[in-house]
Amino acid sequence: MTGMSTVTTGDGAQPKPVLLMDVDGVVNRLFVGADEILDEGLVPHDAIADDGRSYRLHVDPDLPAWLSSLRSLYEFVWCTTWRNANEAISPILGLPQDLRQVPLPRHFTDVPLNLHRKTGPVRRWAAENGIRRLAWIDDEFIGDADAEALLDDWSDAVMHSKWQRDFIETPPLDDVLLLRCKPSLGITPSHIDLLHEWARR
Repeated sequence: MTGMSTVTTGDGAQPKPVLLMDVDGVVNRLFVGADEILDEGLVPHDAIADDGRSYRLHVDPDLPAWLSSLRSLYEFVWCTTWRNANEAISPILGLPQDLRQVPLPRHFTDVPLNLHRKTGPVRRWAAENGIRRLAWIDDEFIGDADAEALLDDWSDAVMHSKWQRDFIETPPLDDVLLLRCKPSLGITPSHIDLLHEWARR
């Protein structure tokens, strides 16, 4: 699921890889009943989305500390349909409110069945920002097909559908780590351990 090469700067130091984070099902635990919220000590937070609606989020109280342990290893970037994630979500997690965010369409169209709907926008954003190495954590299924789509060289491909443009017009990444969360569990210590291991590889 991952490539093997890494990017180095002129002085030999490796730049931080990017960590793309979704919100719902990753930071905000979903499908959790009231009894589970009480039993697990989840902290409720009210957040207002960019459409003006208020939502109740349930966050593991240890999550800010877990993410803090990764701050020296990664640049955090939002990859979510919460367009105001910096204003609405970052304060809940103790994160800066000036994180970059992958621009996602309001409506996803022409997405192949074997790829995550965000994979094309992620590859284009990475190319436009000179990103060669990234980890991505999401609650929707991301797997081998998405990793291959991000790592493969599409320059010789013949474009048959609009969705292919994001891949044909951009260079491949060098290394990716794709992690999926169960929506009811969100980010867990196991994910944090994998992110530590991969970033230091």
